[in-house]
Amino acid sequence: AKFIRRAEYQGVIALLNERASQISSWPDGVREQLNQRALAQAFWDLRHEQVIAEALAALIKKNIEPVLFKGTALAYGLYKNSLCRSRGDTDMIVAFEDWRLASEILVALAGSPDTS
Repeated sequence: AKFIRRAEYQGVIALLNERASQISSWPDGVREQLNQRALAQAFWDLRHEQVIAEALAALIKKNIEPVLFKGTALAYGLYKNSLCRSRGDTDMIVAFEDWRLASEILVALAGSPDTS
């Protein structure tokens, strides 16, 4: 249980789950917990990808060109499997003159039933 908690804290559940089949000394219970938690993260990741795509499309529709950076940018830009780059949010930057409209768009999306 402590191993799983530390792996979650460090954001490496998916990475460990990918390698679990290669490490025969790990107990079945650890493998099962890794698999269950990685599955839960995969569901989160799928929904996160949808929400980000909707947000980016809404911003671009208003001629706002956001730049994603840190976790989300790394997850989708550098990792073969975005699930392997743990993150809890998405960081983006927009041009100074666009920030008010961008905020309004994102707040409106956050309140819509499709992105809650």
